Amino acid sequence: MDQALADDGVRMNTLKSQGSQVLAGNEEMMFISGVTIPDTVKASVDEYLARGASILVALSKKMMNTIKINLTFSLLLNGVAIILAMVGSLSTVWDALVYNGGSLLVVALLWRG
Repeated sequence: MDQALADDGVRMNTLKSQGSQVLAGNEEMMFISGVTIPDTVKASVDEYLARGASILVALSKKMMNTIKINLTFSLLLNGVAIILAMVGSLSTVWDALVYNGGSLLVVALLWRG
């Protein structure tokens, strides 16, 4: 068992001295098993991950924009409803309908994309 570990250590040091590189993960096990990944594959993986990250950033910006629009709409609608209720122009029933209708509209705006 100790000889096997020593052989693995020698193999790992040999691969490191040859300039072998590996992707993230269990680097030691990849060295021990002699697995190396060509630089072209690494570049492809990096490009793919970068493209995926940019898609996620664009999606999160779109989501934040939708949240801001819905929040602004909801605050404006509720503000107008509160003012109308304070001056007596909006009955209790209509006030409840405006609040619930506003919630439904926010959900509908969310579904539009």
